[in-house]
Amino acid sequence: MKTNFGLEKYLTLLRPEYRKPICRLRVSAHRLLIEMGRYINTPRTERICKNCMCNDIEDEEHFIIRCNKFTKEREELFELISSKVKYFTHLQDKQKLFWILNCEELDILNSLGRFLTNIITLISYLIYTHLYYYYDNNHILKLHSKI
Repeated sequence: MKTNFGLEKYLTLLRPEYRKPICRLRVSAHRLLIEMGRYINTPRTERICKNCMCNDIEDEEHFIIRCNKFTKEREELFELISSKVKYFTHLQDKQKLFWILNCEELDILNSLGRFLTNIITLISYLIYTHLYYYYDNNHILKLHSKI
């Protein structure tokens, strides 16, 4: 997603609690199934989002742009972007993701950092209270209910 070589503005502008989730997302140091499945040889087509029922692969684009589980949390971010960039709502999803990850406006970066922090907190809560992942001796990702 990077278009030029150099220090990204968000690295110097944002507070650490917002900078960290953006950085993790951009370098694929996250726990989305698109990445986790690579380590355990899950076929890409089976790395389906467990948070919504749309049967999409859980990748960065799905997570930020489409996942129905996070529609409410996404509203603030998209409303802010749409107020500044009139054509944003007409972009295709890949273009939206590219635009968001290459944005240099501080208020939008802060909103993205808040959005990612809120979503990561929500997912952590859901995993802790209802579901958790673990690796068995064969390194197969399993989903189990704590209930």
